Amino acid sequence: MAALFAATVQAPLTGMVLAVEMTGRGDLTLALLVACLGAMVVTMVLKNEPIYATLKRRMLAQQAVIAKDTTRPAWTNLWRRTVRRADRI
Repeated sequence: MAALFAATVQAPLTGMVLAVEMTGRGDLTLALLVACLGAMVVTMVLKNEPIYATLKRRMLAQQAVIAKDTTRPAWTNLWRRTVRRADRI
């Protein structure tokens, strides 16, 4: 669990702390460290960016597309974006 979090978010210490807090097993800290560092090495070799950077890039790109649509009032863009999000659920 900590290794998956560390690879996805690229924050190995945070992943370790979360896993220790949730499980209450502080004796596995060395194993968590090795797993998190291994996951980080794999992430760096594959040249993946952190999930939050990807989400930020997508959000900014979507806002740029919505901002370009100036033929309608601003509230219609907000409404369409809300409807699109509701359709995904």
